[in-house]
Amino acid sequence: MKPHVAIIDRVGYGKYRLPDGSPVLDPAVYDVTLITEAKLVGQPQQGECTRVFGFGIDDEEETRGVLRHLHAAHALQYLVCFPENLQIPVAASREELGISGATAAEMLPFRDKDAMKETARNSGIPVAEWRPIERNADARPLLDKHGKIVLKPRDGAGSAGIFVIDDEADLLALDADLRGYQAEQFIDAPMIHIDAVVADGKAVVAPTSRYLSTTLSHTTRQPLASVVIDEPVLLQRSRDFLERVIETFRVEDAVLHLEAFVTPEDIIFNEMARRAGGGGIVTLTQALTGFNLFESMVRMEVGLPLERSHPTVGAPGGGFVLFYAEAGTLESIDDSSIPDDWIVERKLSVPVGGFYQPVGRAGGSIVSYVFSASSEKQAIERAEAIQASVTLTVREGQE
Repeated sequence: MKPHVAIIDRVGYGKYRLPDGSPVLDPAVYDVTLITEAKLVGQPQQGECTRVFGFGIDDEEETRGVLRHLHAAHALQYLVCFPENLQIPVAASREELGISGATAAEMLPFRDKDAMKETARNSGIPVAEWRPIERNADARPLLDKHGKIVLKPRDGAGSAGIFVIDDEADLLALDADLRGYQAEQFIDAPMIHIDAVVADGKAVVAPTSRYLSTTLSHTTRQPLASVVIDEPVLLQRSRDFLERVIETFRVEDAVLHLEAFVTPEDIIFNEMARRAGGGGIVTLTQALTGFNLFESMVRMEVGLPLERSHPTVGAPGGGFVLFYAEAGTLESIDDSSIPDDWIVERKLSVPVGGFYQPVGRAGGSIVSYVFSASSEKQAIERAEAIQASVTLTVREGQE
């Protein structure tokens, strides 16, 4: 009998393919059930998935109910979960159904920012001062102490639902439900992100990049850019930091997206997700290392060996630029001045004539560019040139 694998997905089954177009999980070897959004049910080709369920997978109880039904009818051996907000509910289902893999307690420090920062702090990893809050007034002591703070949902992802508070007037004027939030000290320093494939407790690959703009750029409709760093001292500091985080959080086999602030004295832990990063991270990591992060997540969950399955671009560096817009119909895009040999991937979230709806997260761009470069310096130059070369026309409303 073939091992039964359920994949809970939000990006589409087309993301889990090898260069020849075949799926990572060979249907001749695995019995695959896909649980995804209704709009994505048509992505598997005939015979690739035995069963496909399409519904609003953010409904935790419905998703867990489907898993119970599946397990009762066709015993599940593996659960692969990609949506970050479902990682703890799916882990709880593993425990309930007796399926191997990460438990809810093991996933908690990767999802709850209070538990996450406490885990880091207790091991001596530098973190910004923070406190859980439920209402505006709870944040005032931290604001009084630091002068500028950030409010973020403790179970948030993708820079969604974040507020930067500059003074007491901002705090008093904020009209938002802050239950389940935390307040933390604002760190005025560059932010890096490390996107690692970890196997047997060691980083196999870990491209390290620096944001050139704030991850809250989507809230102001400004571009978000990131470039791979190559400065030797910072690279070594970031590798040492990653090793310490892996040890502290007891990571054995996982894909990690780790963000941290860099100061002359320290690298300060910001937050971490046990998943592939969004935006252009998956494409860029694949282009530079040959590892596809989605594929790696599937392989590690079912016990397949990791592979550099994909060709690389032959360049040591690169980056990505994400563009945002107000809701409306994309009437035109002009990016004809960007040299073709820079671009690894150009991705429009809607076609010309289609309606773009911001999703409130950093990854929800209207168009994105992943590019290669020979150095960090060249990557910065190309990121700036791309930002200056793209003209979007978005008309309010939808025909």
